Amino acid sequence: MQLEENLNNKEAKELRRKMKAIAQESDLDSSLLTSFKLTSSQESPHQSVVVKKSLTELNENQEPLLKSNSKPGTSESGTAYKHLDSKLNQKSTSLTGGKGIDSDMQTPLDKNTKPPLKVQTRPWGDETNAEPEEIVKIVRQTFSLKSVPNYKRYVKENTEWIAEHTQILKDLDTEHAQMLEGTHSQYRAGDPDHNNKVIASIQDKKENTQAFIASAEAFKKDFQAKLDAYHTWRSVKDKLTPLEKLKVRFYDATEEIRIPMYSIRYNPIYLEKLRKWANSEAELTGLTEADLSMHLHSLQHNFPTINERLKKLNVLVKRMRTLDENSITPKMQASLQELEQKGAQQQEELAEMEKLFNAIVAKWEKIHNKKAPNAHFNPKKPKSRD
Repeated sequence: MQLEENLNNKEAKELRRKMKAIAQESDLDSSLLTSFKLTSSQESPHQSVVVKKSLTELNENQEPLLKSNSKPGTSESGTAYKHLDSKLNQKSTSLTGGKGIDSDMQTPLDKNTKPPLKVQTRPWGDETNAEPEEIVKIVRQTFSLKSVPNYKRYVKENTEWIAEHTQILKDLDTEHAQMLEGTHSQYRAGDPDHNNKVIASIQDKKENTQAFIASAEAFKKDFQAKLDAYHTWRSVKDKLTPLEKLKVRFYDATEEIRIPMYSIRYNPIYLEKLRKWANSEAELTGLTEADLSMHLHSLQHNFPTINERLKKLNVLVKRMRTLDENSITPKMQASLQELEQKGAQQQEELAEMEKLFNAIVAKWEKIHNKKAPNAHFNPKKPKSRD
């Protein structure tokens, strides 16, 4: 807007009222139209009454919304965009693939367009193909928070030492070359013994420096690996997906089954002992109550059975497949099959062991004419003999 001359108070108020009306109709902030400085095409030392009035209406702690430090406008600067050759009037093709701004603005945006989600890289790969033990190996690491700053310091120190001694090695190579060329300060013409001693000394220093660099690189690699492991652990330990959490539980459930399996492998030995007792009254006659309880107790590692423990594991498998039908990796499937086979084998062994057990207890009670205390094959089912 251009003002040819200053406005009086009445005209200024009327202009300000019209500006507010325009702002309301356009859904704009009216302060944007009353706090700018109005300039004319002719420079004037006097400030517009509108500006003076709007500035005085501000609180003491407020500042004008915008301050313009530009010089009074000219008749040419305000119309630069109207020239056909002006760069402001040209279509930009650098950001629109050669279509220009106009055509790009006319093309409606895809309503379904969404920014791509940032997927955090997992050290064990994607959750579907991740093996349970790989997740557990990382998330269950333990670190001393006091040691982490030391790891950083050791990495920094060894990096500096490597750089320093690499330069020393280059200098020694230069000295070696100078001795061979006869330009070294310690080179003596006609004294090969002295020169050979100097070269040997340089070579010895080179070997020691190389050994130091190799040692520093090994230490740096070790501490950097610990530091990387810490950062990896910290970045994922509390951010497991539901499927990754289930795989951790799968690992725990599998281990719960495998631990007693070390004792279950001795079942064939116990079977032979039970067969011997069942066929020999002499063995049972000399068997005290304490001995009987001790030997019977050795069978309790079978309970809960593998099949009973597998129920929990199968529930986890079902939940994982609900989240992702491909989440059970071939390695996990092989582990399940192995446990199922062990479970079937254990059931066969237990069936024979229970028959022998009940026969032995009955014979022992008859021989000793008293009840065998707590003589239950399955402690979970104390009435199994009834």
